[in-house]
Amino acid sequence: MWIRFNFRWDTTTEVTESTRFTPRIREHYSGLSPPANQTASSPVAASRNLDYRKAPYVTLEPDSDPSHEERPWNINIHYDGLLDSLVSSDAHDVLDVGCGDGFLAARLARRIARVTALDVDEPVLQRAEARFPDVPVRWMNGDVAIVDLPEHSFDAVVSNATLHHLGDTRAALRRLSALVRPGGTLALVTFVKPSAREAPYWFATWVSTAVVKRLRGSWRHTAPVSWPPPETLRQLRNNTHAALPDAQVRRLLYNRILITWRASPSS
Repeated sequence: MWIRFNFRWDTTTEVTESTRFTPRIREHYSGLSPPANQTASSPVAASRNLDYRKAPYVTLEPDSDPSHEERPWNINIHYDGLLDSLVSSDAHDVLDVGCGDGFLAARLARRIARVTALDVDEPVLQRAEARFPDVPVRWMNGDVAIVDLPEHSFDAVVSNATLHHLGDTRAALRRLSALVRPGGTLALVTFVKPSAREAPYWFATWVSTAVVKRLRGSWRHTAPVSWPPPETLRQLRNNTHAALPDAQVRRLLYNRILITWRASPSS
C-alpha cells in the first residue's frame, strides 16, 4: 500500500499549522525542499520542488507556538497549508475559488500581494470578511463559471473542497485553468466517493481521519455541504485528464484528492 505511517517526534519542514500542546498529525512529502533563497523552516515551497509521486506519511509533534492556541482546525484547514505551499514564492495575483470561511485566502494574503477570494454563497462570504476584517483580501461574490474574471489573470488558482460543488468537472477545470497565467499553477483539493476498486485506500483514510479527529477535534465550517461527491477516483481522473491532459491527480491521507496542473509558459 502506498501510504506509510511513521509516528515520531521531529522538527522537519512543515506545511500545516496546529493548536498549541495538541499532538500534531502532519503530512510530509518526500522531495519537498524550499527554494535556495529560503530557509528549511519557511512555509513557502515552490511547486516545482514537490514530487507528487512520493507517498505522504504522518508525524505527531507538539506545537510550541502560543499564537496557535485558539486557531480553528479541521481537515480542510489542514490542507490549506498544502495548497499554500504549491503557490510559487514569486506569485503576485492568486484566486481562491470557493473560499468558504476564508482561512485559505487569509493565509495566502500573508505573503501574496493580491488575493481574490470568490464564493457563490453571499452569507458565507460575509462571515469570512467579518472574520478577517484587517486582511488585505478582495472578497468577491459570484459563480466562477460566469463571473467577470479575465482569462490568464492569476499566477495561481487554488481551491479547497469546492470542485465537487461545481457540477461538470471537465467544464470546471477548463474554466479554472483558463484563469491561470502562462507558467502559473492550478491546485485543487477535493473529494471523491468511495468505490470497491479503491478499498485499501478508503480503509486507510477512514482510519487516519478518525484518529486525527479524535486527537484534534474538528471545527465545523459554515459553508453549505454537498454530499456524496458525484465521482469516484477513477471517474475524477478520467475527467481531469480529458480536460487537462498534463494534470496530476493524487490521493491524500485524510480522505482528500489533490489535483495539480501547471500552465505552459507559452500558453
